[in-house]
Amino acid sequence: MVEVLLMRHGAAGVDAALDTGSRTGLLPEAPRGTMRGVNTDAPTPRPALSVPGVFHLSHHRASLPQRIRRVPVFRPLLIRVAVGTKRLFAGAGLLPTCEVPAGGIAAFAARTEIDLMNVPSQQGYLAEVLNIAPEAVEAFRGRYGPQVRALLDTRTDTSAPVVPAPALASAWQHLLELWQHDQPPQPDIARHRLEEVLLSLVLQGAGHVLFLNRHDAWSERLRAILQAAPAAKWSAADIAERLHCSEATLRRHLASEGTHLREMLDAIRMNTGLGLVLNTQRRVEDIALACGYDSASRFSIRFRQRFGASPTEMRATR
Repeated sequence: MVEVLLMRHGAAGVDAALDTGSRTGLLPEAPRGTMRGVNTDAPTPRPALSVPGVFHLSHHRASLPQRIRRVPVFRPLLIRVAVGTKRLFAGAGLLPTCEVPAGGIAAFAARTEIDLMNVPSQQGYLAEVLNIAPEAVEAFRGRYGPQVRALLDTRTDTSAPVVPAPALASAWQHLLELWQHDQPPQPDIARHRLEEVLLSLVLQGAGHVLFLNRHDAWSERLRAILQAAPAAKWSAADIAERLHCSEATLRRHLASEGTHLREMLDAIRMNTGLGLVLNTQRRVEDIALACGYDSASRFSIRFRQRFGASPTEMRATR
């Protein structure tokens, strides 16, 4: 059986990787090759699979325990732990609020943050990370509106572990089969596989957090602009000009969606930095510049404040 743990935390943001094919992602994908220092029978990470407007599928791996605070969740998210264990924390709590074992799936609402710890087994830690495009969620809601409304009417909790029928495990594996092909899948095929997973969740009374936060157009448009150049010296005037509106209008719309320019820019820069620290060999100085920081020391201080570890300490867990 597959265990699904459904979590919702409170913060704002928009996914920084899905439609652009970025390799930074929410929880960074694993580099090519086998896992360092683990049993070779463990699943091998594969390059990310991005289908614009549908999903971004990637691996995340670790060879040592990783405690990471305030990881931004920009879009509806499903994570399946393939090897090892994922522990989830509420805020800065020292004790985990729940644990996702190997074979378990955790679902997260868009515009939230995660405090987590990835705990390797003797084979290491490996998880499949499925970032879902907001438009794909809305399309699913349009086709299965009565089922989604019934689910939301009966599920008001913020954390509820369930044990779904084997249909969910089968649907997830069906989705992962798209990774086995050399060529990217057709968008309609990818959308069909994704909806099979979502429908399996809904019919089992799970996955309600994926439908809690609707797509926010202004936040999405801002996210796309900032993600394209996280190192730029952005100002409200620059963004307003890009969006063909006044600064006051921009601030008003973002406030109505529960976010602010500085907040989004910081989350995107830190998310980019986390991906580069874990997935590349670039120097911290170069990563700092790529994230809009003039000095490595200032970047490292902000990185530790955000994630609870320095770039060097985080990189040592790969």
